[in-house]
Amino acid sequence: MGVFVGRSAELAALAGLAREVGEAGDAGLALVVGEPGSGKTRLLAEASREWGERRLRVVGYETEAAVPLAAVAGLLRALADGGGGQLRSLVFGRPRSRSTDFDQLRVFEAAHRAMTARGGATIVLDDLQWADELSIALVHYLVRGAAEAAGKLMVYSASRPSPLAEAFHDSLQQAIGPARALRLELAPLGRYEAMQLVRAVAPETEDSVAAELWTRTRGSPFWLELLAGSPEPEHDSAAVVRRRLRSVTPDARDLLALVTVAARPLHPDAVRRLLGWTVQRMEAAVRQAVDRGLVLRGSAGLTVAHDLIRETAEAELPDDLRRRLHRMLAEHLEAETTEDDVRRLREALGHRRLAGMPVAAIALRLAGSPRRRLLGGEGLRDLARIAAGLEGSNQEAAVLRTQLGSLATELGEHELALDIWTSVLERSTEQDKQRAAALKAARAAYLLHRADEARMFLDRARAIGPSEQIDEVEASALEAQILLWLEHRTADGSAMADRALREARELVTAAEADQPIPERARRAYLAALEAANEAALQEDRPSAMVELSDEMAVAAQRLDEVAYLRALASAANLLRRGHRQVEAEAHIRRVWIASRELLLPSITVDAGHVLGLTLFDLGRLAEAREVVDETVQLERRVGRPSLLWMSSEQLFSIISFLAQEPNDALRNLERQAAEEADPHFRLGARQAIAELLASSGLGDVSTIEGHLRGAQADSDAVSCPRCSAELKIVSAGILAQIGRLDEARDRFESWEREHSEPAPLPRVWRARSAAAIAVAEDDRDAGNLLRSAIAEAEAIQRPFIGLWLRLELGRWLVRTDRGAAARAYRDAAERAESMGARTIRLLAEKALRGLGVRTWVRRRSSGAAAGSLGQLTEREREVAELLAGGASNPEIAAALFLSRKTVERHVSNVLAKLGARNRTEVAARIAQAATTASPSGKE
Repeated sequence: MGVFVGRSAELAALAGLAREVGEAGDAGLALVVGEPGSGKTRLLAEASREWGERRLRVVGYETEAAVPLAAVAGLLRALADGGGGQLRSLVFGRPRSRSTDFDQLRVFEAAHRAMTARGGATIVLDDLQWADELSIALVHYLVRGAAEAAGKLMVYSASRPSPLAEAFHDSLQQAIGPARALRLELAPLGRYEAMQLVRAVAPETEDSVAAELWTRTRGSPFWLELLAGSPEPEHDSAAVVRRRLRSVTPDARDLLALVTVAARPLHPDAVRRLLGWTVQRMEAAVRQAVDRGLVLRGSAGLTVAHDLIRETAEAELPDDLRRRLHRMLAEHLEAETTEDDVRRLREALGHRRLAGMPVAAIALRLAGSPRRRLLGGEGLRDLARIAAGLEGSNQEAAVLRTQLGSLATELGEHELALDIWTSVLERSTEQDKQRAAALKAARAAYLLHRADEARMFLDRARAIGPSEQIDEVEASALEAQILLWLEHRTADGSAMADRALREARELVTAAEADQPIPERARRAYLAALEAANEAALQEDRPSAMVELSDEMAVAAQRLDEVAYLRALASAANLLRRGHRQVEAEAHIRRVWIASRELLLPSITVDAGHVLGLTLFDLGRLAEAREVVDETVQLERRVGRPSLLWMSSEQLFSIISFLAQEPNDALRNLERQAAEEADPHFRLGARQAIAELLASSGLGDVSTIEGHLRGAQADSDAVSCPRCSAELKIVSAGILAQIGRLDEARDRFESWEREHSEPAPLPRVWRARSAAAIAVAEDDRDAGNLLRSAIAEAEAIQRPFIGLWLRLELGRWLVRTDRGAAARAYRDAAERAESMGARTIRLLAEKALRGLGVRTWVRRRSSGAAAGSLGQLTEREREVAELLAGGASNPEIAAALFLSRKTVERHVSNVLAKLGARNRTEVAARIAQAATTASPSGKE
């Protein structure tokens, strides 16, 4: 590689960041920005030298800037060879089906898992300014994944000054924090360093000549090294390259021309075939080009020695030769590439363009490839521009537009999908194709939340000629969703969903009479079931949800894996809402396991969320927390795919409030509510905060009222009847708890008038609110109402509502029967302990202490040695662990719901029993116990 001189400050900064990342076991990014020839590549090589062959290289090439995953091809191959079997199958294996194999997120998640399995890695990303969009997205994904999972990953990147490089640095800095993101801008070498470099290359160079070279090259390391080692008398850099080009044989010049136009490494065998040479002739040309410093021969193949040499060589090429070489490369790639190799087909498209050749045929191959999803949004838009330039009546153009419309839908590019399907609708002359395009344009408009446009296209679809029954099923299902979610007309939407499902069942029954159900009919049937499900959800009809869940699972069985798992997840959620949690768990656990094994991260996020909710309903808080924690990490990487529930982070905060530290959980939930852009999800978070604050007694009245006002504003904005009704009845109970009795009564009575026959869960909310109002009114029947509400909550497997109600029962009984109150609190504490609800247990124990009841139990084993943790009571053990974590006495008091005086007593006891002089020694004892504990957990 040559000599490396100077850059000591930059090397020290890079080494310091790498050391911090290694010690902390997280992710780090270094971006080196500099002009061509400033030594970026050499600096990265020197900084990452200790990793040797274990470095994962990512290189951007100018001609591959639009080729998906081109820059990370080597990284993906290395990860696959290192044990990433699923990754190898996804990227390099033969395709099985379009629906499951080639989702970008599947590739990203497979790469993340393979990277995690390595236990730490270093990525060297060179020429970032030319890296393709999908490769940059993958590096983002890997860095975010490492940061979330505490996996060691150091990324060294280099780029010419470019907006892309700055955006790359800024976005990753947000993900990993400014302390782990370093940006260096390389200035030219100073006079002293430049003269050192010249002497290292040519020791006999006089000082005056070296100084002149420094002035002439403006401190560029590349040109300094090139000119210092050049036998030519002139010191003009471009002239040196031109002289070298003229000094080699015509074969060496042809070789250089080919690799210059290719602008990426070419395998020697490919070069030989392209140029029609024998092995001996090629080897002679390569040897001379390498000897003259024009070409490099590496493991990736033959490439130009430096970008600056390539730019000079390219400027020397005649236009007709350049076009001929591009044509040669395009035809070679098309002949050698199979339909599933999107990367090489995309490269062939680029060469065809530069050769001035037609591109429609290659665009069609790309649009129809089984791996077409890897094109990403930018590749899709490029093909759409090609389609827009073709004649409207051209059959090739019509097929291309249809393929691109489907691809845009698959990629979630709904704006582009709407444009493409509109174009297909306007240009097509066949009624069935016009109708299909209008329906797909209507769905794209619906997904963009544009009710008027969705309606307009739906009406056009229905107005086009005689339609088949399947067309009407699709149209009715979509219209039901428009009514339900965009126009907020629940009754009309429900009626339309019923119509769609009735027609779909007729369609399926007719098809089954003589032959298997066609795929399109089965998908239309599923769409109708989804619409019916959403109507039942809005109207809160759990029995209907349960019936639909079974039908949905059966309907999806003969479709592909993705459709089946999505339907099974929807069925599981319907079962959960129908209060059949045990069956729901069995269904959703199958989806959770299968989606993880098949690397379907979007489905895994939904499945993890439903599984977490189901385990929560079943009172298995520790399991729920573990599942949702994993789901949160995945959701941060892939986004929140579902529109039917809150984010996993919000759910995790609610679980953490019950299981861990309530104050931290509340702060997180409040932050999440403030950051949430969708009022539907924000409504749920604000309502949850108000409920938790009121039930626990941890919030003041003004704070609770503020969250209720915010939730009401969100409810008004989304106009969801189910959410509006839930907020009204739940807030009635909250308002009663904080003393706003008149408003509580008004909301309760309004809800009662609107819901004469509520479903089971709303009946529980009603019972809880009725009890809360009775307590606030000092009604002698409040105790019976609380007991009744507890029974109703536990009957439909809502154990945590039952726990809060048991606390409220204890508070009520304190007024009349302290003994009964103590029994209620003790019952609540024991049940909370069994479910892992630490916060409710601590609240119950605090209430017991207020009654003068001893709440701590000495759990010293018979053989506990002096100074061991076995001497501590359960409460002292909790205090010791918080001490070891650095908590102050006031923080311990807040966490355990104790007075500061009580905390001081416990701290004194802990120090005395452990023979520790200070908190540091307590932390040491805790750490020692953790590392020496036996499998049984005993010291």
